[in-house]
Amino acid sequence: MQGRCHWSVRERSARSRLSQLLHDADFIAGSLIRMKRTCGKEGCRCVRGEKHESLYLAYSEKGKRRMIIIPRDCVPKVTAAIDTYRRAKRLQHAVSDECRRRLLDTNRG
Repeated sequence: MQGRCHWSVRERSARSRLSQLLHDADFIAGSLIRMKRTCGKEGCRCVRGEKHESLYLAYSEKGKRRMIIIPRDCVPKVTAAIDTYRRAKRLQHAVSDECRRRLLDTNRG
């Protein structure tokens, strides 16, 4: 493996942003899901069709889908953490693309 001086500007930039992103922010692999349900209580508004709305964090654990209810006041924090994870994933792909390009160039030469 070659040192940093052999990385392209694009790769150095992506690695730097990825490192900073993972160091500075929380990240969560998952999606925020909005679900509506009925509670079953007599006389409740949900019996008339006005269902209760809840937000859940959906994620995968050991190949199974899991869901955690997210209180409304936590939604901005969870949304930011999901966005951070997605940005980190894009940066990982950019670094991977550069590594693959470098490998192919080395094998051709």
